[in-house]
Amino acid sequence: MDNLLILIIIILNFFLFSQNDLISNKINLFDLPDNNRKIHSKKIALTGGVFIFVNFIFFISIPFISFFNNLNFIFQLKRELFSLVFLITLLFLVGLYDDKYNINPLKKFVLSGFIILVALLIDENLILSELNFYTANYKLNLLNLSIPFTLLSILLFLNALNMFDGIDLQVSTYIFLIFIFIIFRFNAHFLILLLPVFLFIIYYNSKKKIFLGDSGTNILAGLVSFYIIKFYNSNVNIVYCEEIFLIMLLPGVDMLRLFVMRISKGKNPFYPDNQHIHHLYLKKFSNNLTFFIIQLHIFIPIILYYYLKIQILFLICFSLILYILAIFYLKHKIKN
Repeated sequence: MDNLLILIIIILNFFLFSQNDLISNKINLFDLPDNNRKIHSKKIALTGGVFIFVNFIFFISIPFISFFNNLNFIFQLKRELFSLVFLITLLFLVGLYDDKYNINPLKKFVLSGFIILVALLIDENLILSELNFYTANYKLNLLNLSIPFTLLSILLFLNALNMFDGIDLQVSTYIFLIFIFIIFRFNAHFLILLLPVFLFIIYYNSKKKIFLGDSGTNILAGLVSFYIIKFYNSNVNIVYCEEIFLIMLLPGVDMLRLFVMRISKGKNPFYPDNQHIHHLYLKKFSNNLTFFIIQLHIFIPIILYYYLKIQILFLICFSLILYILAIFYLKHKIKN
């Protein structure tokens, strides 16, 4: 039955993606080049999020399949499933509206925060109550800060992922590898169902036929946040804050740098520019080489930690130093 389900998913997505031109023209959903931040040469369909959402609805409609047996601890109550559906659906709609009409960034940030807050209030098992640190074997109880900290964590990851979405394949490959990490780290075999969807997105993105759009990055940020927090809270596997930080380091640190830089110049931190790390690389290297360098920066430390057992605090410091050196190098080269 599971193999049949994977085959059905492949057929479903083959049909969906083959209709990309028809769907994108029907709803008039395109990303137009502006020769500044958007450097592609022609309009490209922003339907990646639409297709992911269709798959999401399909997945939650078939809980009787054996792939979902190990989801019992995630959806102990119906309200927990409702919380996920509420979170993903509303984030998708906000992103879709933004793709089509360009919402004010601050309004989008506040609206997304409200959606996440409601989802947390519906499902208290989605709230982080303590932080486990591998370094010094330390636990920090969040007490009354549990909801604000969880809200801020998800919101910042959502915003960081949206800002990280700047070149072909960058976010889709990044999230694809994160889901592979989740599958192996937590034995979450049911997430194998998502992998064919990513392969279709990666293929069509590489052919410059489809972009994720804000609707796609919103869904992916919501799903990654949901599953990581659920596994973190499950006590089935001990998960440390340093592990999560290492996985999400590059998008998060780049967002922090941009916020500080924009604020120091008197600019709104939520308004986009072309100073993201991928923009800086693109001023000196090709799109393909930029993509390759950034993926190496993200995943080599993760591989070194899980397979060579190198001390995680050292790898975090190494990644941060490498990021800082890369920014200084790129800024210097661009000036010259």
